[in-house]
Amino acid sequence: MTLLSAFPIGPRSIGKEIGPHHLLLSELTIIVPVNNNPQGVERLLSTCMLLFSPEEHPAAILIVDNLSSPPLAFSHAYRTWGLPIHLLICTKPGAAAARNLGARHATTPWLLFLDSDCIPTTNLIEGYRQALDGSVAYAGCVRASGDDFLARYYETQEILRPLPVWHNEHERPAYLITANALVWRPAFCAIGGFDCRFGLAAGEDIDIGLRLWEQGQLSFAPSACVLHTFEPTISSFLRRFFRYGKGNRLLATRYVADLTPRPFTPNHPSLWNRGLALLQFLALWLGYQIGRLDTGRSDPPAPPHWHTTEVLPQAPLQPAEQRTGVTVLIDGDCVSPKWISQIKPLLSELGPISTGLVCSRASAAPSWKQAQSTVSWLSKTIIGDADHVLAHRVERLLQTGSKQAICLVTNDKDFALIAKRISRAGVIVWGVGSPNASSSFQKACHRFLPLSPASTQRAKERTAAEVKPIH
Repeated sequence: MTLLSAFPIGPRSIGKEIGPHHLLLSELTIIVPVNNNPQGVERLLSTCMLLFSPEEHPAAILIVDNLSSPPLAFSHAYRTWGLPIHLLICTKPGAAAARNLGARHATTPWLLFLDSDCIPTTNLIEGYRQALDGSVAYAGCVRASGDDFLARYYETQEILRPLPVWHNEHERPAYLITANALVWRPAFCAIGGFDCRFGLAAGEDIDIGLRLWEQGQLSFAPSACVLHTFEPTISSFLRRFFRYGKGNRLLATRYVADLTPRPFTPNHPSLWNRGLALLQFLALWLGYQIGRLDTGRSDPPAPPHWHTTEVLPQAPLQPAEQRTGVTVLIDGDCVSPKWISQIKPLLSELGPISTGLVCSRASAAPSWKQAQSTVSWLSKTIIGDADHVLAHRVERLLQTGSKQAICLVTNDKDFALIAKRISRAGVIVWGVGSPNASSSFQKACHRFLPLSPASTQRAKERTAAEVKPIH
């Protein structure tokens, strides 16, 4: 049960807190500190316009300007397009202070920290969903975006990958790299956020990762990837590791450890890489020695802890007589309209259907609209991404405290996460789909009911009273 690692410093204790096993976009706030990098912010937001839609997006994207000169400004096209972007101004220097300001403005259970020089990939959010295991924070993947010799060095040396540790027979990150990290907000608040004594963008993410271990375990999310754009100059390379050296010195003081840089052989010992490894060592060593002068003057007290946000208790399962009906949500991309007449009879034990909604891509919408006209309980057909639209509808139902049971009609394994979210909120969730529907989805439901071709005619007869003429 102990934490085993070659990393010279570690957490004071290992907490027992358990984070959620679900992540919806409505539960997520993206926080991006920036100092004098307007091009990076524009690039990041442009990528967000491709990843999200006006209907399906994070609860907020908080850009925190940390003493940029001139002050940061970006196009209002992002807001008019529909992204919930907010620009915050942080007058205290340091990425730690900027991220704390962003976290104070967040209202969601999950915080996703990105850097302004990172580009999200299409698998960023889904990669985190796949990694959810009850941890309080997750270390995403950071890859170099370029192909120059410096970018290749960063990549082969895994500069922005946390060192691994072994805990409970699993490889886990010893700390976080906040160029791409997902943190459960109650745990973040419980430890007081980032330590603002780290005035540079160096060491503060290692420190908060170590302190988050005191709340609960950390996990890797290897598929949740961003691309990091590194400055392609030797001077920027030296400045980066000089900064890291100063951050390491502050870590050494706080954790009473020896982090003195030592010469090393690069992972790929080419002539170029040997030269860069020497420069990296020298910059780290110089920053570490100068950092000794700064930390030797005083050791200010730790930052005050925040008030932890109260977590709403889970609602108990509602007895059948207290429920007001059943909400049926249909994944029109995975289920054929020919099954529509079977659905209501299958759900007879749950109670009357109060709301029926189907979401499908544009090509399938006409068939579903025709099917909609044959039954009275299916009230709406929406064109869009079924995963996102129906997940958003589920979240709205849960937030309003609805007592209705929820039925998900799909064959898609992605809906297993949505079913788990419904169940954790104390609401009954049934699944309906073909017999070969995703096993993970079937297991996530309280009960799964297969659609049967043989029962189609019987189902039609049982629902004949509801049939409307097709216009």
